[in-house]
Amino acid sequence: MMHIYTTCGVWEFGATTGWVFSADEKGARLLLLESSSTIEVFKRMVLEDFDMEEDSLPDLELSYLPIELINTSTCPPVIIANDRQLQNFVGFVQKCVSTRLCVTSKAKVENLNEPDFDLNKSPADSSTAQEEGNSVGRGNEPAPVFVEMQYEKKKEKIRRVEVDEDAYDVDTMISAKEDKHNMSKYSLLNVVKKGQLFENKTLLKATFEICAMKHNFHYEVIKTDIQLWYVRCEDNACNWCVRAECLKDYAYFIIKKYVGEHTCAPLSKTKLGKTASAKTIGSLIMHRYEGVKEGPKCNDIIQIMLRGIPERSYGKIPKYLHMLREANPGTHSSYEIDSKGRFRYLFIAFGQSIRGFNRVIRRVIAVDGTFLKNKYKGVLLVATAVDGNSNLYPLAFGISKHNHPLTIDVEKKIERRTEKGKTFAVYPVSDGRLLVRGDKIDCLVDLDRRTCSCGKYNLMKIPCRHAIKAGFHVGRQPHTLTDLMYTTEAWREASHDSINPIAVPEDAWSIPEDVVQVNVLPPESRKSVGRNRKRRYETVEDKIRSSQTLQKRQPRKCSRCGISGHNRATCWSVQVCKLWCLKVQYCIVSYGFFF
Repeated sequence: MMHIYTTCGVWEFGATTGWVFSADEKGARLLLLESSSTIEVFKRMVLEDFDMEEDSLPDLELSYLPIELINTSTCPPVIIANDRQLQNFVGFVQKCVSTRLCVTSKAKVENLNEPDFDLNKSPADSSTAQEEGNSVGRGNEPAPVFVEMQYEKKKEKIRRVEVDEDAYDVDTMISAKEDKHNMSKYSLLNVVKKGQLFENKTLLKATFEICAMKHNFHYEVIKTDIQLWYVRCEDNACNWCVRAECLKDYAYFIIKKYVGEHTCAPLSKTKLGKTASAKTIGSLIMHRYEGVKEGPKCNDIIQIMLRGIPERSYGKIPKYLHMLREANPGTHSSYEIDSKGRFRYLFIAFGQSIRGFNRVIRRVIAVDGTFLKNKYKGVLLVATAVDGNSNLYPLAFGISKHNHPLTIDVEKKIERRTEKGKTFAVYPVSDGRLLVRGDKIDCLVDLDRRTCSCGKYNLMKIPCRHAIKAGFHVGRQPHTLTDLMYTTEAWREASHDSINPIAVPEDAWSIPEDVVQVNVLPPESRKSVGRNRKRRYETVEDKIRSSQTLQKRQPRKCSRCGISGHNRATCWSVQVCKLWCLKVQYCIVSYGFFF
């Protein structure tokens, strides 16, 4: 028995996003699937929970997208058509609990008449796109039935998708959406409905915990017992509330009252949205760890429940930027992909920041960047100014995926050296040559020849702390100053060809006769004088590493008194005890009594 996150809607295919499931007005449900359930019983459960008509059962279609088994987003979803395929889905969900079950009505899809959608057009051109768009053709093929969005194919190698908000009438947009942005209302009417049944109270609470975590709001439990569960928004002025009661002689809970619209403003929230309880999270991911002795770690739970799958996040970039522009008039945003549809660059500048900068901010902009440490790496850039209270004023954000990502070891070295060279001062000498001061010695850096007077850059061709600081001074990133032999592509190419072992035993070797006749004797040797050397000769890197370790090593402490600077043999407390004993012995011998 397991909980399945189920969504009702249609499948859509895009040239850049691949197959994406778009939810309709029915929203999502959390269903309880038993391992012995049949496809007929499960479909009827879906009909009941989504409040569908009984005659729509033949048109009901269940599908899912096994992201972990496919290497491209162009692979179509998997259709569940019989009991055996339902059992396959159960087995897959036990290993990949984040898989979403998608519900589609074929009758509804066949009546759709959607126009083409072009990502290169701004929202202002949507009416023109609808006039020029052609309806999606659908044949008489059996399930699955999907909605395919036709995208215009680009001939150039790199396609740039950009929207300029200057074409908008900002004042008109602000006035049209003034009430919406002032109140910041959002509706959750499609999460549940009045009269909806839940098998037990645990399932009811889990549904709203996940809903609150997803939509970032917090609710308070007003009253709860075995017969009643009543919650409302933490803001007393908000109308959102839920009241569910237990059916007599049953464990089922029914929604008696549900006001799904939040009337509170987001700025009035004092804390983050309510998080799911440990029991709810455990019930959602427990099937992934069946038969495993060690459970999930904290980072694993965060990855599964909150961050999701990185590949899907990149696919949401066009939709996210569109909604961002809709919610923030005057916002500039653009992104760029290569000929294969791979992400390259992203840029966002909020309209509110732009208007504030043009009105009351001094015209001085600073740009800084940092490395991203996630799966796909990259560089995060931010442009900031300073407001009247000496606080940083964010203007724009950018993400760049550099063409030659470095290996992990080199990335760590560059991060350490960047931190050490933050306080250095740079003075230009000539083209490509800069003087770096602030270290123990002044160093002359030549970025074109990739040399530094400290010698580290010349030896390994990895920029030293002086070269990194000099590169930042002229706007060059550290990875552009590093030799190509340290890139992941070069590392991968060096190990591209594998070494094949001898596949047959020695007695089955097939050797030419001239090779068999050759006899090789061992070389002459003599025993060396002294003990054998157990440590190898240290290289320059070994000496640098050992010196860094010595600098971090804590001073030794006395095991008797715990104070550093001496050991047990020279401890002052021992010396005091010895002097005391000598004094006692002297008194006994001289005066004949104890002191």
